[in-house]
Amino acid sequence: MAASYFKTDKGRAEIDARQAGLSAKARRLLILVDGRKAAAELLQLSGAGEEFDALLQQLQTLELIGLEASAKVEAGGTVPAAPLAAPAVRPPEPVVPIAAPEVSLARVVPAAELTAVRDLMLSSAREYLGLMGAELIRSLETAEDERSVRACASRWHLAMRESRRGKDAAGSLFAVVRQVLHAESA
Repeated sequence: MAASYFKTDKGRAEIDARQAGLSAKARRLLILVDGRKAAAELLQLSGAGEEFDALLQQLQTLELIGLEASAKVEAGGTVPAAPLAAPAVRPPEPVVPIAAPEVSLARVVPAAELTAVRDLMLSSAREYLGLMGAELIRSLETAEDERSVRACASRWHLAMRESRRGKDAAGSLFAVVRQVLHAESA
């Protein structure tokens, strides 16, 4: 079974607090970790390249992520070399009801999650869109509430899909954004 990582309570708090001094790539990887994605998918989505293993190790050492108990043995039968700093049992994710379409934003996305998804869109826009995404980046930088982040999400997704460098990552990144915003469509 492929390794699957989850955020610890400390990791969820770090997304909001930003106290660990993580690099942009480490922060993006932390945001992407959800307990469901295999390491290979995290590697592709994070854009970390050769730094991926070191970033995973850093997040584990800081106790921001943990390895799923059922995934301790990686494909090929090898056990990860680094000791797990976080508990092996994944804490349950909170169940958040999705607002009915006719109720406008009745359920508010928690500030930490909203900031994390906005940062994910910002970092990927900077990396994949460059100057062509300057206006979108400015909009994302000033987006402070759920409504403005949602408004930017569909523009961001369209720009990512249309960009040469971002089109391969657009679908997977948008799935993360959509999951956090609990949007039926964006």
